[in-house]
Amino acid sequence: MRLGQCTSSSPWVQLGLTFATGAASGLAVFAWVVPKSPEPGARLFDLQRNGLDVFDAFVVAWLFGQLAVLVHHVLPGIARD
Repeated sequence: MRLGQCTSSSPWVQLGLTFATGAASGLAVFAWVVPKSPEPGARLFDLQRNGLDVFDAFVVAWLFGQLAVLVHHVLPGIARD
């Protein structure tokens, strides 16, 4: 299946692709910030204050995915109404 077929199919597929893109961006930001500046990265991303781990990366990815869905699908719908 080509990307053009995916994006023109179902709204659920579009929503999933938007979330996946946002989540991948969140993981990229996490992976870029933490090695460059571990102390400020820990202050920003370490939610449980137990050191940076997979849970923190998952939370950042989930938040970026939700933000992508909000910006790409929800807010334009609100603006049209």
